[in-house]
Amino acid sequence: MNHVMMLGAIAAPLMAVGAMGAPIVDGFESYGVGGLPGGVWEDIGSRATANPGSSPSVRVVETLDAHGVSTNAIQSIGEVGTNGVFAEIESAEVHRFSVDIRVDALADPGEGWPMGVGFLNDVGQGDVNQNPHAVVYAWTNRTWRMYYRPGEDRPALDVLISGDRFELGSWYTISMEVDRTIGEFRISILDALSGEETNSRTVLASNWDGERSDFDALGFFDGESGGADSFGQATLDNVRYVPGPGGGVVMLMSGALLARRRR
Repeated sequence: MNHVMMLGAIAAPLMAVGAMGAPIVDGFESYGVGGLPGGVWEDIGSRATANPGSSPSVRVVETLDAHGVSTNAIQSIGEVGTNGVFAEIESAEVHRFSVDIRVDALADPGEGWPMGVGFLNDVGQGDVNQNPHAVVYAWTNRTWRMYYRPGEDRPALDVLISGDRFELGSWYTISMEVDRTIGEFRISILDALSGEETNSRTVLASNWDGERSDFDALGFFDGESGGADSFGQATLDNVRYVPGPGGGVVMLMSGALLARRRR
């Protein structure tokens, strides 16, 4: 029987802990406002060779969380290019992450996505948008989608995550777990204020090859066409990443939601 393990000690603000092979927990409170976050984070530009953005392409901002409480977070630059950050991780049977995200602005319809969150593979040092990756992303019609690119000429997968359309300026908690042994992705999206699930989907990738589909980075980045007249922007907070073996389910709750449930 699968068991649920509650990470009750995780609450915002917390700093990133550990490095490769360790959990990552970060509320971005330890970094100065206006610059790139430090610790395990690097600018995505080093993995965006074909369409890099400005450097730095994200900045730490002071903003309000879902409950109106002041918090530090990271916000992407609203311009063309691949803007975001990544942190290195090691191979694991199961990768799990959750993050609080607020979509602040959208690009022109069909011209790109303001933020994707998920796992990257940097084998071959190619462009992050061409390498194998699996991300949950926001589309310009205010739907959540999942894109999985396996690489090596294998067909990509782009699916709608069932549920409600998101609202601009509202906080959501996105979580995804990938079981590399079978190619299963489990996605859940919660309203960060109420804690209610708004979207969910389980995706089983066809023609899965676990040996060729490992991930070595956790990334948050956008992707927009150079022909757009306006560009998307998103704010991210309370990152939680946990690697591990298969056989269980981990609930990674937002720091804001944990704080609310304690009151």
